[in-house]
Amino acid sequence: KYRFLNNPGSYVGPWRNDLNPPLVKPMEALTSLEHRAMVFVGPAQSGKTEMALSWVNYSVTCDPVDMMIVDKRQKDARDFYQRRLSKLYRTTAAVRKRLMPGTKGETTFSSQFTNGMLLTLSWPTPTEFSGKPIGRLWMADYDRYDENIGGEGGAFDLARNRAKSFKSLGMVVAESSPSRPVTTQKWKAKTPHEAPPTTGILELYNRGDRHMWYWPCVSCDVPFEPCFSKMRWNEDIADKLERAHDAWMECPHCQHRYREVAQEDGTPGKSQMNQHGFWMADGQTFDQETGEICGRPRRSDIASFWLKGPAAQFAEWPDMVAKYFDALEAFERTGDENPLMTTVNTEQALPFMSKRIEAQRLPEELMDRAADIGERGTVPAGVRFLIGSVDVQPNRFECGVHGFGENGDMYVVDRFKIRKSKRLDEDGHPFALNTYSYVEDWQVLIEQ
Repeated sequence: KYRFLNNPGSYVGPWRNDLNPPLVKPMEALTSLEHRAMVFVGPAQSGKTEMALSWVNYSVTCDPVDMMIVDKRQKDARDFYQRRLSKLYRTTAAVRKRLMPGTKGETTFSSQFTNGMLLTLSWPTPTEFSGKPIGRLWMADYDRYDENIGGEGGAFDLARNRAKSFKSLGMVVAESSPSRPVTTQKWKAKTPHEAPPTTGILELYNRGDRHMWYWPCVSCDVPFEPCFSKMRWNEDIADKLERAHDAWMECPHCQHRYREVAQEDGTPGKSQMNQHGFWMADGQTFDQETGEICGRPRRSDIASFWLKGPAAQFAEWPDMVAKYFDALEAFERTGDENPLMTTVNTEQALPFMSKRIEAQRLPEELMDRAADIGERGTVPAGVRFLIGSVDVQPNRFECGVHGFGENGDMYVVDRFKIRKSKRLDEDGHPFALNTYSYVEDWQVLIEQ
């Protein structure tokens, strides 16, 4: 109702939820009486800062409570005021008219409003996380904070202590793209939405109810999470930029292809898919018959959300894929993992696992990934062609049939032995195969 955006070349006008649907539910959680914290994991340029500014707008115009925004360092807090907060004051009249007049109303690190609300900008130090209570705290770019603030613990827990006296009316927020590495490969998710073991923002996400963003497939109606692992490209295209611009997202259930923009065949693009997207918490499932989300979500007083890179409204798929190609080439050429870590963390919104750690996977971990693909002889979904192979032994044929899908996926479809020939003894019983002596015994192989 009150917020106005002025971004020439992008969008000028009143705030519209339909311009970035994944932000709606996390913003609604900010006023929840059931939750006392909100955690948002997302890529760069996904709108995380816009949520903070909308919360300032809401607090000033609708429900005044003292608020503190914490950035990585003092210079980042100053930059936040100059580039973001002062622009909010200029463009949103409802906020501007509530500023106290004169220098008392607006300085670099604090703003006072006529309704009595005080907004301060700060950075993570022990003194900033102690003292008088503050009802609302926003911590930006959380993974760039020190893990231990002055020996007193993590910033998130220190901030929650500041809001404790407000009880259900208090709210603490941490947002960031993940930048802490996965330290062990000996991990298997216990639930569908569990994040890998790492510190920082994903550790906070795991404490919460673990929402992930889903798209309902227009072809098979089964929801899937739009993440980088489902991006596909044509390896036969030599030019990497052309290959990146040709990249698509693939439904893991029916292999339907989605491009970033809507296609002539009626397949919607990313923006249209986001309009129909929805959040599901750990423990919830989607009922295809009713189109409803059912099941009991994971219980927590932290509402946590994890938005992957390809679904971010302002992320461009060709740019994301091209940066991944560049980083992969740099690693293969020099062994330097830093460019790869950067694009995985900030573009894809995923934790980075060192290629050296990945190479140390144990056989037991691969066995744990086994999935039921149906009865023997069933061709699994995703198989593009079959290959039958025969190992010839003196007294038998060892036969195998393998199915091959895209990206080198291989499935064991069937395995059997042929031992009996069509040659009969005097009692009418078949002789054992003698593949080295009787050419007619090979006819059995062709038939079977």
